Amino acid sequence: MQGETGPSAKPLITGGGAEKDMTRRSRTKPVQIGNLMIGGGAPIVVQSMTNTDTRDVKATLAQIDSLARAGCELVRVAVPDESAAA
Repeated sequence: MQGETGPSAKPLITGGGAEKDMTRRSRTKPVQIGNLMIGGGAPIVVQSMTNTDTRDVKATLAQIDSLARAGCELVRVAVPDESAAA
């Protein structure tokens, strides 16, 4: 029942008119990235992705630093082409 609280309450995601029961999690393969383990029953890792143009190195590094200070454990950076990787 929506709005129910307490130990028997099931967490729900709502949006777009759909509700999804989050009590079941799929079994996944563990993947190690640096010293972090993702999947395979490992604790949830707080992660985000930058939205800066990676050619602007100063802005990208500032955003990564800001995310890290906010508690982000893993930051993903998209590099759309070779010039953005230079």
